[in-house]
Amino acid sequence: MGHSAEECRLVSRRVASLLNSLGLQDAARKRREESQTPGAWAGAIVMTADGFVSVSISQERWDKAKCILNWIQEHVTTGDDIPFKLLESHRGFLIYLVRTYPALNPYLKGIHLTLDSWQPWRLDDGWRMTLAEIRAALDDHPDFSSFGTGEKAPPRVKWVPRLINDLEALLLLFAPAMPPRRPMRLSASAFAIYQFGDASGTGFGSSLFLNGSIYYRHGQWSSSYSDESSNFLELANLIHAIEDAHAKGLLSDSELFVFTDNSAAEGAFYKGTSPSRRLFELVLRLRSLQMNAGLALHVIHVSGKRMIAQGTDALSRGITTAGVMAGMEFSSFVPLHESVQQRQDPNVIFDWVSSWAGDSVWLTPEDWFQPRSVTTPCVWTPPPAAADVAMDQLGKWIHMRPADTTHIIIIPRLMTSRWRKILGKICDLVFTVPLGTPIWNFSQFEPLIVGIALPFAGTSLGDYAGPHCWSQWKGRCGNCRKLLVDGGGVFCANFSSPRGHWTPCQQAWCGKCYTPLDNGEFKVAVPKDADGEVVLEEKDKMRYLEARDGDLVTPFQCETCHVRNLLGRDPQPNLASDVRLIKLIRRANLDAFWCSEPKTVMGTLREARRGLRIASSLGFRDNLFTPLGPYPLEDVVGMRAATVMLEISKNPGINDTTVQYGTVRKFRSSFSNIHKASKEGHRGAVLMKDTVKMSISSCPTDGLFFEKFTKGCHKRMGDIVIPDRALSVDILVEIFNSLEGEWGAVMTDRERWRLALEGCFYIISFVCALRGEEVPLTNLAGIREHLEESGRHKAPHVVVALLGRFKNEHGDSNYHLLPIVNVTHSGLEPRKWIERGVVWCERMGYTRGPLFKDLETGEKLKASAFEAQFFRRLVSIQNSRPDLIGAGVDIEEQYGVSRSFRRGATSRAADMLLPPNITNANNRWRTVENAKGKQANMSIRDHYTDVRLALNLLLQFSAAM
Repeated sequence: MGHSAEECRLVSRRVASLLNSLGLQDAARKRREESQTPGAWAGAIVMTADGFVSVSISQERWDKAKCILNWIQEHVTTGDDIPFKLLESHRGFLIYLVRTYPALNPYLKGIHLTLDSWQPWRLDDGWRMTLAEIRAALDDHPDFSSFGTGEKAPPRVKWVPRLINDLEALLLLFAPAMPPRRPMRLSASAFAIYQFGDASGTGFGSSLFLNGSIYYRHGQWSSSYSDESSNFLELANLIHAIEDAHAKGLLSDSELFVFTDNSAAEGAFYKGTSPSRRLFELVLRLRSLQMNAGLALHVIHVSGKRMIAQGTDALSRGITTAGVMAGMEFSSFVPLHESVQQRQDPNVIFDWVSSWAGDSVWLTPEDWFQPRSVTTPCVWTPPPAAADVAMDQLGKWIHMRPADTTHIIIIPRLMTSRWRKILGKICDLVFTVPLGTPIWNFSQFEPLIVGIALPFAGTSLGDYAGPHCWSQWKGRCGNCRKLLVDGGGVFCANFSSPRGHWTPCQQAWCGKCYTPLDNGEFKVAVPKDADGEVVLEEKDKMRYLEARDGDLVTPFQCETCHVRNLLGRDPQPNLASDVRLIKLIRRANLDAFWCSEPKTVMGTLREARRGLRIASSLGFRDNLFTPLGPYPLEDVVGMRAATVMLEISKNPGINDTTVQYGTVRKFRSSFSNIHKASKEGHRGAVLMKDTVKMSISSCPTDGLFFEKFTKGCHKRMGDIVIPDRALSVDILVEIFNSLEGEWGAVMTDRERWRLALEGCFYIISFVCALRGEEVPLTNLAGIREHLEESGRHKAPHVVVALLGRFKNEHGDSNYHLLPIVNVTHSGLEPRKWIERGVVWCERMGYTRGPLFKDLETGEKLKASAFEAQFFRRLVSIQNSRPDLIGAGVDIEEQYGVSRSFRRGATSRAADMLLPPNITNANNRWRTVENAKGKQANMSIRDHYTDVRLALNLLLQFSAAM
């Protein structure tokens, strides 16, 4: 750029020579001829004609933008959705135009929201949901949890309501037939104009300073404005004054600074919109004037006191003899060019900063552009009009030398729209110095804004850790913000400790504020009376639904820390999986807390505080207790397994709406077994003395937290146990009467074999008091070997031989011999039915192996093979003998071959007043006979020899049946 075409040519030649000397080629033939209207470059047309520098776009681009807006309007008026890809492409073009016309930018928001309306966690108006709204949505609609962020955009998206207003604004701004020229740098003859405007009650007034003269206007609002808000009246007054001055030709090629004491008016202008339709229309008029009138416009909020002193406030009341109208200097009320040192005694500001910052370097505007290493704090005092430039240079300085210098920025609160946001991003601390202080008196009208940017730390975060002992922690509840001290509330174990690159989490809650996030998804068992009514004491109503203050007996980490342990990152509120994980972690923590009863928690805290008082008098209060944290950045407490178990606990159950705890805990066994088989499982030590071994486990599910979690979870879920009903001896007598009746009937050999096995199953189950799964272990060869000998004994009996693998025993051939009487007290005949079984097994072709055998496969039968026939016989008895089985009894629900026989035998033994040693002797085979869990290898003959020594004792149980 130069004053003439020749000067421009020489400048470009010099630049090309310098570039070529640096190895950067620049051909003169590729450059355009010198011109004041050179055409488009990088999308914009820069012109220096007519005495000022301006930017514009080509007519082709202007017309294309109009076509795009008409296309959007057509889709909005004809339907509720719009093609995604085309709208996305058109948005890119409009964003390109914003570089030339910044006034367009606020009105692209509707397009942005429409393009993102398909994304998860969006409201109907397109805005992103807050974390609280996401949690509420998950509670109301659990299927939302399937939402993710990996889906592709749909072909068409629903437009949002804001798009209508934004489209209206864009159509108005693009209404001119030709693209307007936006002034970038005014000519030397152009001037700055300052205007104050105020609307008070029913009146309005404004003053305009132009070429040394003051133009003012004032009056009363007409009755049509009587119902309008004060915000509307303030903005309307400014716009009317600007439009009036523009119509008179006073604002050509000028930069207009508009001052108002209404912050809503300033905010509406820079946002470009307003929730109020009337305010929106006013803002649109102002934006249209800014874009099409060749005007550089600034709207600046000032104090109401400044408005009063300047005289415009009085002007709105019809008084024309105050402030500048009375002869005061207009420029004295617009100190946009004055820094804090120019408006206040420099010594006062210097002494104040030195009192808390020490020795400092006070930078001049020239210093802003020369970043350098400075060990003492640098003080920036730019005037408001240049503050945005100062912030740009400050950002570059910090980027180049982040660890060298502390920066202090002091700016009067004017023109904040240009620099306040970036100041907050750059500085670590921003505060306000109010009016009326010794350093900034009331005559300054607006307060001071002070920002402090600290240098980057040269050491690890660990050097800045807070106290590790819980007795020194002070924090605020994450919900109610109550101050928690001296162990009150619940504190995360990592409360004051940095971990990895994360600062201390500082998470704490009141006990009553730490509540579930799942909206009742997890079962909480409550006591009920015989009529099914809930019987719950007042103190137990919040059981499992809140923590307790001072819960120091349970290892506790907050949800944020657990997510860092599990995922290696902070939780993301827009990810459904993270929201779900946080709910599960909160539930697991509460379950672990409630492993301990409230009295235990309160007692522990009470005694801990007593110990602290004593330790304080002895001088070691802060070192009395072992620190609660920090925990390593990994899952060492088993939270992975805990969250999976909680998910399993929501599965539907058989006897209740959800599964029982016995089903849930199976995953813990699976997790532990796999861990022990891994390389981590081999790292634990083994303690051994003689033949006794004890291993030290490294499995997270064996730790204290997980033990408390499982116990608390079990207590919360409770148990619903529906055992098989005991089978009375009278019912069993009826069953065998039925069997005897059928035995005399004509039938095939296979049918008689089946009947014999059925009788054997019933008699062995009851008389031996066996569980259903134990009866099929009966061995045919073992019975045959002792059948004759046991019948000739002085105490005639029959031997039931069990053969198989039993828990806690070793080897493949473990015999257990159970001697039972030939005839019981109730008349049952075990020998008869066992002999029938042996005989008919021989006739069916087998004399060895299991007594209960599938002839087709040769495999051992399961107890369930006899259940259907067992139920049919019980139904028959229910119909014929309701005195034994009532009509209201659900046979298949309340009886079963698994436990009914054994429970019936146990009940019969109690009814016959058998001493415990008799019952224990009958069950001796379930106890590993030799110490240390081992059993000697003996033949079946050797086993029987041992059994005969205690035969009289062993037969007493079966005789009582």
